[in-house]
Amino acid sequence: EQQHPECTDYTVLNDSRRSIHHGDGTREGAKPLKCDDTGLSYTSPDWVGAGWYRMMGPAGSRIPETPPGRRQCGTGATGWMKVSHPAVAGETKEGVTFCFDDKGVYDRTDCYWSTQGKVTHCGDYYVYYLENTPHCDLRYCATNHF
Repeated sequence: EQQHPECTDYTVLNDSRRSIHHGDGTREGAKPLKCDDTGLSYTSPDWVGAGWYRMMGPAGSRIPETPPGRRQCGTGATGWMKVSHPAVAGETKEGVTFCFDDKGVYDRTDCYWSTQGKVTHCGDYYVYYLENTPHCDLRYCATNHF
């Protein structure tokens, strides 16, 4: 089986504040909230711009498939994947919608903002092609569960 190049050439996202269990960080005085967009003073420390990423501990091992609720993951609007992960090793899903949950603010929804990307099943783990978020404070989240 041909290994996908993205399964070995990726950036790790492992900031513990990405966890869906972290909260938004304001209790620890971590302001402003972090976002996954480059060139800003509050860009996430592990974010390097559009490209292939792997979620790893202590953040979590994958992007959640259900909305985490707002003000988690060290941000305001929380990033999750609107489709299921590929089931078969070597499979890539393209045109994947990554949503940002801001439900509860005005008339916003759990997919008020979104980006398009990809996810590849690399055997023991997944990698994601992720774009910069449309603005702040939006961030991709991590979990250890589907």
